[in-house]
Amino acid sequence: MYATTARPGVAECRVDDDCLLSFLEAQYVPEAGLLMAAIVAYPDNVTIWIASDDLLAAEALAVLGSPYSRIVSSQLKDKYGGGINVQYEVLLGIDPPS
Repeated sequence: MYATTARPGVAECRVDDDCLLSFLEAQYVPEAGLLMAAIVAYPDNVTIWIASDDLLAAEALAVLGSPYSRIVSSQLKDKYGGGINVQYEVLLGIDPPS
């Protein structure tokens, strides 16, 4: 399945949902319940970024219908304050704390 974006003045972009889902799920680390920053490139293949990577990845996984979304979201909520760092939440429609 492909999602297509087209806006005036911007080149059309096609995104392969299945490829994107496969890419994200390949980064899942069961022991952590989170995604690593990269699969191959050191040091990111041994690094987990709570915010921004896992915060945004949890939303992408949800949009793509992955069961990992709930796991990652729960880990962020239960162990890492929701992954909130007051920099990326606006991308998800979350108002910053006052």
